[in-house]
Amino acid sequence: MASNHNKIINVAARKELKPLGLKRQGSSRIWIDDHGWWLIQVEFQPSSASKGSYLNVGIGWLLLEKAYVSFDVGYRINTPFIGYETDQQFKPAAQKLAERASIEVSKLRHDFQSLESAVQMIN
Repeated sequence: MASNHNKIINVAARKELKPLGLKRQGSSRIWIDDHGWWLIQVEFQPSSASKGSYLNVGIGWLLLEKAYVSFDVGYRINTPFIGYETDQQFKPAAQKLAERASIEVSKLRHDFQSLESAVQMIN
């Protein structure tokens, strides 16, 4: 059974990312925005030391076959680790993290809307 902090993260992510068309990867903390030859991956990364979340958002190129998805552009978003203490404390923090994820997805969609713009962004 998932602990409360995982449920809280999922509720916040679903509220912010599902309307943008992102899909949750199974029951993980990872949300995917598939663009065919590339994807945006949003990861509410757990810590091995405590309950809570970091935020990773980036692009993975799908041009080469591989058994994993990587962060080829972007990764850790400059936000502090959001630690879980209580549900009441964590809900607004998780919501802000999900809102930031939504902003980052929108930026990446804008910056990488075509192959030409992708080339310009990485050069």
